[in-house]
Amino acid sequence: MKKIILAALMLAGAYSANAQVDFGADLVSSYVWRGGQLSGAAIQPAVSYTAGDLEIGAWASYALNQDMTPEVDLYASYAVGGVTATVTHYSENTAPYYRSEGLEASLGGEIAGIGLSGNYMIDSGAMYFEAGFGLGGFDVALGAGDGGTEDGEFGVHNVSLGYSKDKAFGQLVYNPDADQLSLVFGLNL
Repeated sequence: MKKIILAALMLAGAYSANAQVDFGADLVSSYVWRGGQLSGAAIQPAVSYTAGDLEIGAWASYALNQDMTPEVDLYASYAVGGVTATVTHYSENTAPYYRSEGLEASLGGEIAGIGLSGNYMIDSGAMYFEAGFGLGGFDVALGAGDGGTEDGEFGVHNVSLGYSKDKAFGQLVYNPDADQLSLVFGLNL
């Protein structure tokens, strides 16, 4: 992973004249990812460096009540002709000297107003696909894969309806595979 980050930083240097750094954080009532509720309330900081079509960044989630170990994810994305390729390194610190890690390759784009993404976990071979679109001011998404299901078989595990206004956002998420319903509220800090 260090080699990937170093290569991305070298590419970013070539675009430094148009570079932009962005940072922020969200405070969320629960951390729900791809239909699965991973923790309760959390603070989720992020930082990114964008130069032209290249973006390098980090995102993290820290549970406020310590019901989940900290997660810190590094990524690099490059957009070409409406398609974005991303490599993400997921890292969850499960103990003082142990980390659970995974590497994911993703492709995403938009066709006729519908956002599409395909994600492949390189280490485990798990796949996840999602389609999302806007509907009357709401964001609707449907996701399916074999990494987030109870039995490891391919299935739908993310049906969500979201809304945002100013610095607040909310999302109702249903996971049909686990028969789990989550309501998330968040604030952009």
